[in-house]
Amino acid sequence: TLFRSNADHPDGVGQKATYTLTNVAPMLGSLNSGAWRINELRVRNIASSCTTMYVVTGVIPGNNWINVKGENRVKIPSHVWSAYCCQRTNQTPLSGAALAQNHINHVTTISVQNLQHDLNTHIGQGANIQLFQNNCQ
Repeated sequence: TLFRSNADHPDGVGQKATYTLTNVAPMLGSLNSGAWRINELRVRNIASSCTTMYVVTGVIPGNNWINVKGENRVKIPSHVWSAYCCQRTNQTPLSGAALAQNHINHVTTISVQNLQHDLNTHIGQGANIQLFQNNCQ
């Protein structure tokens, strides 16, 4: 089970509860509070025009680990990504995506199709990633 991000909860107790499961990943602090935060606000503004919005967020595994007491415990992602599909009444659906390297404070906005291509390239092994049914069309 995944929960909404802590920013989507109005109080401290609800915010803290989002950190109890594994729906978080290590992210560069300046990225999380900087360009990624701006991207999240941009998507929330888009959501105001949607009757239903689907948002999927994930990571591309990196090669570095967080070491705890001499043991590699948490793999640090090389990239973080997010994609949305906005359903609107009597209008064509709207979609978009964002991709960020997890070591600089910069987010690139791209199409969902380009993100899927990038994910398939990074993950490989015959992956055929489709984030939304009918590619949000």
